[in-house]
Amino acid sequence: MRVGGEVLAIDPYFTRIPFRKMWVGRVQSDRQLVAEKMRRCDWVLVTHAHFDHLLDVPEVARQTGATVCGSYNTCRLLTALGVPQRQLREIRMGDQFTLGGFQITALEADHIPTPGFTAGPLPRNLYPPLRARDYRMDGHFCFLVQVEGYRLLTDTGRCVTSAVPADVWFANLLKRARLYPPLLQRVQPRLIVPIHWDNMWRSLSRPVRPLFTPPHRTLRLLPRANLRQWTRMIERMAPDAQVLLPEVFQSYTLERLLEPAEEGGLR
Repeated sequence: MRVGGEVLAIDPYFTRIPFRKMWVGRVQSDRQLVAEKMRRCDWVLVTHAHFDHLLDVPEVARQTGATVCGSYNTCRLLTALGVPQRQLREIRMGDQFTLGGFQITALEADHIPTPGFTAGPLPRNLYPPLRARDYRMDGHFCFLVQVEGYRLLTDTGRCVTSAVPADVWFANLLKRARLYPPLLQRVQPRLIVPIHWDNMWRSLSRPVRPLFTPPHRTLRLLPRANLRQWTRMIERMAPDAQVLLPEVFQSYTLERLLEPAEEGGLR
């Protein structure tokens, strides 16, 4: 997010490690790619400490001088990876704080069950480069970001009580369909942006492809995320909201996106 000359990033992840690296070997950030894609950053918010949310954050901090805000595990991992303490800010659920022109509230979220990556304490000895499984989460934040009169909310998981009113909701489409009505009722978003739907082991230099999704007690094994079906479902549940599937590395202006449809906004 950019306001004037200030840049706020949430969970920046560019490196896209191959799937086998989740279980075998060590993982490292692609420094050149980070330098190319994140030339300016003032602050980083980290929702949780899994590798696909944190792997590139140390390099972003080193190259830009950004301050990183995250949980205890997040700060410990970043310290082990060489980020100076002066660039770290440990936060807790319910914290409210200001970063330049951004007002932040840290709310509770949860994570879908992920075998081998459940929440828990970090390994005692953290020697970089780390293994993907060393990036163990503790708390999982949902962030409400208020800026220039707009309210943007990251995904809450199944935590309905953390779903607060917002103009823009970044929604994880791996949730079960029954979870959306109560969340949409509370958020009442004008714009919904699906997240975590693409294949995160596929290089960003290649065309984006949907992620395989959890089967949710069905006989189908690892179906791919179906964006069209998800969008139709959301449009039925929230007919007054717009759905945006952003292009990779494309910039968007909130004021234009949130224009009424009859004035040229998205639909």
